[in-house]
Amino acid sequence: AAGCAVISCELGGSGRVSQKALAQGWAGVLRLLAAEGALHPDAAARLGATRAGPTRFADLGAGAAMATVMHHGLAEPLVRLGEEVAAGQTIALLRDPFDLSAPAREIAAPAAGLVLVRRRNALVAPGDHLILTGPEIAAETVLRAADPRAA
Repeated sequence: AAGCAVISCELGGSGRVSQKALAQGWAGVLRLLAAEGALHPDAAARLGATRAGPTRFADLGAGAAMATVMHHGLAEPLVRLGEEVAAGQTIALLRDPFDLSAPAREIAAPAAGLVLVRRRNALVAPGDHLILTGPEIAAETVLRAADPRAA
């Protein structure tokens, strides 16, 4: 209906969601409802709202870089979301699905930064993106850009 507020969040990918992601999403929605006055903070706490960690901001624009595979294979990620990586660091192994005894190809981070996106599906084809890295942006920079009066 027109004017109906909606809350939505990304909890997984490829039609999957983990218990951890579900719990984090639930706690986040409760915090949001409490912050907006739609739910009393005590009720939010009873329902499972937890204290939020620090918000991190990242550059998904010109500062971001994709690690893309050039061969068919099974990808084995070696890094986690939010992890800091160095340029050239091995971030994944690509294995031949028809000869698992063959040496794995190493996939390197194209640039230093945080791991912002990581492919979930192991089976890859040439041109598939495995990992997106990007630099972290200081919260003050983001807040200044969002509200120039705050500078």
